[in-house]
This record gives sequence, C-alpha cells and structure tokens, in this order.
Amino acid sequence: MSAQASELGRFHPVPENLVLAAVERAQHHESRCGGPISMTRIAQHLGFAPGAYTTRNLRPLLGALVQAGALQHLRRFSRDHWALTSAGRRRISRTRTREEQLELPESPQHRLWREQHTRAVEGMDDYCRRLREALEEAAAMIDDERVDSESWLTITKRLKVRSEVFGSAIYCAREWAEPDDGERDAEDQRTLEDRRRLLWHPDEDV
Repeated sequence: MSAQASELGRFHPVPENLVLAAVERAQHHESRCGGPISMTRIAQHLGFAPGAYTTRNLRPLLGALVQAGALQHLRRFSRDHWALTSAGRRRISRTRTREEQLELPESPQHRLWREQHTRAVEGMDDYCRRLREALEEAAAMIDDERVDSESWLTITKRLKVRSEVFGSAIYCAREWAEPDDGERDAEDQRTLEDRRRLLWHPDEDV
C-alpha cells in the first residue's frame, strides 16, 4: 500500500513504546500472518516520510528495542525487517494497562481509503461526463457508414478505460467500507492499487 508524501511529516523523537505500537499495527495490517515489517512501513505507521533522515534517526530506536528484547531484527530479501517478540507484546500490554498514551497517527490503510474516497467523490461528475461522451460518440457511429473498423477499435478502447474509471469511482465513493484500524483492510491490495492508478490518471485515454 502507498502514502502521499505531503501528508507524512519529518522525523521527530517518539517514545519507544509508540514505536512498538507502530510495529504491532504494521504487522497486523501489512502481513496476513503477522510477519516482519520494513523500515519504510514502520516509518509510515509513525507518520514519518520515509527517507535517509528518517532511517538515520529511527534505526537507533529500533536497535535499542532489539537490545531490550522487545523487537527481533531479521533480513528478508536483502533488506532489514523487524517484528515484535513475545516480550515486546507483553510490554505493550503492560503499557496499555497503565493507560499510557499510545495514540498513533492515521494508518496507511486508512490514508489510502480516505484519499481514494475523496478523489472519487470529487471527481464523480467528471468521470460520469467522460463516460457519457464516449457512449454518445459510439451511438452516433452506429449508423454512420463512413466509420471504419479502426475507428471502432479506438472507441472500444476508450469505452473500456472510461467504464473502468467510472466503476472504480463508484466503488471507492460508495462501496469500499472505511477500514477499522483494529483489523487489516480486507480489500486485495493489488486491486486497490489498480483502482488508485485509474482514479489518479483518468486522462490516460485513447
């Protein structure tokens, strides 16, 4: 899943327990089996824009938590990943029992939903207009004997693209339920990325 860089902030010091809470939520949201999480995803769950500055400042925090036994450091696909240990889970549980503040910023999955929902609602009239124009153009071609096969192939492609965009807008505006941070969004991430591409680039037309 992606996040708009403009909505993610510059790294600033955060409590260790908040980092653990971010890893916990990332494991819950990003992996169906609670697998290890990359630095980029941890940063995004903390509300930080990924990059060299964030990595340089976040890595010592993660290292300290590994030394404390709260996190496990692993290498996957030649990249660093982290996962909560049983001791880390107990530490978060104790923190919540003491009612220590562990409020995380908006999660990547909710940010994606919000961006897509807003984009679809705001663009619905335009998506509808573009599809209607293509339908009217196709209807006018039916009885025009001057229209050749190449023109029909072109309008077919245009109708396909604009129908997909309009369908994606309907889904994102009306059917995609707002995700609850208590659980992983059930929507297939590859499907969501396809919908995102369509809504953000509706002018990729023929």
